[in-house]
Amino acid sequence: MNLGAPEILLLFLLVVLLFGAARLPKLAKSLREARDEFNKESTPTPPAAPTPPAADPPLAQETPPPDASQS
Repeated sequence: MNLGAPEILLLFLLVVLLFGAARLPKLAKSLREARDEFNKESTPTPPAAPTPPAADPPLAQETPPPDASQS
């Protein structure tokens, strides 16, 4: 089915008559949100990259006890 300019104009006028000019922006917004949600859910998400294992924290170095003979 090939839609030309007259058919599209007629459909637009029919939509305006059915829904009213005040409700068209709300209708368009809800259609856009539905389309975006559909596109978001239908596109496959790439698998998450494996995270490298966490490195062990560096060991605390022990300081030798102060020598009493140095004081």
